[in-house]
Amino acid sequence: MITPGHEWARRDGSVSDATVTSDRELAAAMGSTVVLRGGDVHRALGAPMGVPGNATVAVDLIEVCAEGTTIAVAASYVLIGRAPHRLGRLVGAWHVLTNAGFVGRYELAPRAHPGDGAADLFSVASSMSLRQRIGAARRSRLGAHLPHPALRVRRVRDYVHDLQRGERVWVDGHRVSCRMASLQLRVVPEAVHVRL
Repeated sequence: MITPGHEWARRDGSVSDATVTSDRELAAAMGSTVVLRGGDVHRALGAPMGVPGNATVAVDLIEVCAEGTTIAVAASYVLIGRAPHRLGRLVGAWHVLTNAGFVGRYELAPRAHPGDGAADLFSVASSMSLRQRIGAARRSRLGAHLPHPALRVRRVRDYVHDLQRGERVWVDGHRVSCRMASLQLRVVPEAVHVRL
């Protein structure tokens, strides 16, 4: 886990032959050391390319549980909100628990780091107008959408969310079927190591 004033990468002489190219593949590599070549976590780590060196960084993962059972693991984010058809994410409240700060082309939590032992919970209030949402979406491509009274970011290690009617769950861009009324999300510190 990274801490202020300490190096965030460690030297490691071992060799890793596993290369992953997406956040979903990174989440599936829990407990391993891999070379990462794509996805939001890759972008958060500076998008290193070329031949990997002998430095590794520990990356946290997010477990999504329902009734005590893990139903999914995320490397980058878990999005909870309305289905994207019709107005989708442009109305109602929605929440993103992000490890990397990035969700595709959007930088929702500019201060997030994928190896700090916590995730950033980005929430949009249901009262936010359509016009404000469109403006915030444009500014979030540069991470310039904050502060805003209808947007909130807070750091968490655990988060419980009671699903409302019409809400859906996406893990690293893939929809997760969940019939449970409540989700428990938990950060798993240093769950995978990425060679830089």
